[in-house]
Amino acid sequence: MRAKTILFVILALCTVCGAMDFLPSIFSFDSETMLAMPVLAARYAVTPEQTGMMMAYKNKEFIADLAMPIKKLLGSKTTFTFLERNLADGFTVPNTFVGRMSKVNKVDFKVEERSGKCNAHGLGDIVTQDDIDEADGNVGDLVSDSLQDTMNLVLQAREKRVADIVQSASNYLSGKVFPVATANKFDAEHSNPLRYILEILEEGIVRPNRMIIGQKAWTALRTNPMVVKAAHGNAGDSGVASRQAVAELLELQEIIVGQSFMNTVKKGKEAALVPCWGDSVALHYCEPTADGKRGLAWGLTFQSGERYATTEWSNDYGLKGGYDVKAGAYWAETVMAKGAGMLLTGVIS
Repeated sequence: MRAKTILFVILALCTVCGAMDFLPSIFSFDSETMLAMPVLAARYAVTPEQTGMMMAYKNKEFIADLAMPIKKLLGSKTTFTFLERNLADGFTVPNTFVGRMSKVNKVDFKVEERSGKCNAHGLGDIVTQDDIDEADGNVGDLVSDSLQDTMNLVLQAREKRVADIVQSASNYLSGKVFPVATANKFDAEHSNPLRYILEILEEGIVRPNRMIIGQKAWTALRTNPMVVKAAHGNAGDSGVASRQAVAELLELQEIIVGQSFMNTVKKGKEAALVPCWGDSVALHYCEPTADGKRGLAWGLTFQSGERYATTEWSNDYGLKGGYDVKAGAYWAETVMAKGAGMLLTGVIS
């Protein structure tokens, strides 16, 4: 009994000092000892493998990282600056003549420095001790699954946020948003989307090099008889056109297709799923090296640090307690050059 009393005192001191966090979880006690002691539990540290999983995890249905590519900030800074350029400066023809004794004409590139801040976006989950017991004590797999499911919902929210930004007419210059007439809709009989899009592409201040389109609109475009005919050289009455073929016909570098859905009703009610990417088509110019200071891009996402993941034990959940799981990231989706994009609205019936 004296030994048990000494053990209890040692464990109590460890708890006060925080040393319990470092004790192995493999100690076992008989039932009499357990009844005489309070229930103690250590924190569960997120492993390097789980951290790497959070950093690398991508839902293949999400295109937010393609539509507004991520540029990471140095260290853990959340504030940043970027340059907003007057695109007209690059197209104004200057007087380059230099007289024998005259000074060279000077040009003035108008650039405004803007500031921004990455906001925290995250969600939490609870892995209770009851859950762990039901899983034969396999806390690692349960926490990994919880982290992945939680991050998936964070990415779902980002997908919706980016889709709203890309499809908002307010993020384009006046005159660069084109409502598509009935005769030109991709699914209209006798329409010629290739000719229509090519004509629109010529209206840009800079010619876009990428298309962002929802799955339903993409299906209408790739099955349009005129597009199929141009891609396959047949009558257009069979087959479908690939992304590569349509991109080559339109002289675009890539076509990005959004396939994700969102639930429009509150939790607890029957789900009503609608596409995140609707009946609009965005045409953007984006240089791979653009980072806010150099290069040109319609929009980017600034990210502070890596994605965040943590677990912490709490006695507040259930009878036996549980792990409080959190996952998220610091992001700022930023439109930097409205003139480097165009928007087609209502492309399908």
